[in-house]
Amino acid sequence: MFSDENRLRIVLLLHKKDLCVCELEVILELSQSNLSKHLSHLKKNDIVESKKSSLWTMYCLSEEFINNHSMLYEYILFESDKSLVFVDDLRRLKTYLEKNICCNIASENKQQVLDLLKENHNDRRKTKIDN
Repeated sequence: MFSDENRLRIVLLLHKKDLCVCELEVILELSQSNLSKHLSHLKKNDIVESKKSSLWTMYCLSEEFINNHSMLYEYILFESDKSLVFVDDLRRLKTYLEKNICCNIASENKQQVLDLLKENHNDRRKTKIDN
């Protein structure tokens, strides 16, 4: 199940916040079809759950997965800060949340949101390099 890095990326984001597909799309920079495929696998294996919220389907980690596989779950979280990919995902999520972007904005203005997250990410990298 976790042989695909994108599934791990999804789990790490959902550890922080319940998200809909359009939010995951812009934060992870994955296509909707690719993301849906991964979410389907995760859901089929009881790692994530979905719930309808108005027009959106929100995804969250399954309590069953967290409780029944706590050692694996904790290991994934512990190791995540060692991967630049995962750290970058969490930075984009943080920016997404700080800018108060929501499902409506993410789905209707996908490219603008992607650009904003990339711009903010690049600004932070430049600052680190300059220091």
